[in-house]
Amino acid sequence: SWESFVGDADAAYKFLTSQPEVDPKKVGILGHSEGGLIALSVAQTEHPDALVLGSTAGRDLGAVIIEQIGQGYSAQFTDAATLKKRVAEVTKTIDVVRKTGQVPSDISKEMAPLFPAYASKYLQSIFTIDPAKLAANVTAPVLVIQGDKDIQVSPTADAPKLVAALPKATTELFLIPNGTHVWRQWVNKQEPGFSGKPIVEAQDKVAAWCAEHLK
Repeated sequence: SWESFVGDADAAYKFLTSQPEVDPKKVGILGHSEGGLIALSVAQTEHPDALVLGSTAGRDLGAVIIEQIGQGYSAQFTDAATLKKRVAEVTKTIDVVRKTGQVPSDISKEMAPLFPAYASKYLQSIFTIDPAKLAANVTAPVLVIQGDKDIQVSPTADAPKLVAALPKATTELFLIPNGTHVWRQWVNKQEPGFSGKPIVEAQDKVAAWCAEHLK
């Protein structure tokens, strides 16, 4: 369940800050993609001293998935008519899951892998999360970092929405040049972004930013 993931992260944060060799006022949380939403959720109660949100959605994940399907990602880059049909099906499915906590029994075999029935309650949770609302409650310095070629989470629709909700004076946005969702070099439109070389500059940026804000 979503609550279990957040609970695990919260427990890890509490454990780390309770260790005698750790300064509890110099502990941050880094979350990537869905992990960024977990980090935001933990930050609602634990108040970390720094927060790094990597490739994190600024919109609800239902909207993100619908956009991915419409662009052909996660849908085999099929023809426009079929994509339109799949967008309609996924939109309906997300709405049903959000309202009932159940995956429709008539979902097509093509879209079924995106909505496993065993994870229906988890899906209901993530489809009702508003990342921007969570971000508005954060008081720590935040680094929002994302590849400018990310096709899973939009660098033009998601990152700016997160930044707009976060404290302006303590938030920094870093777009990784030619970077994908997992901070690798973008190859082409048909490749989901996992095969390129790791971008060392992204790792260096995170390390330098953390060193500055947790010194």
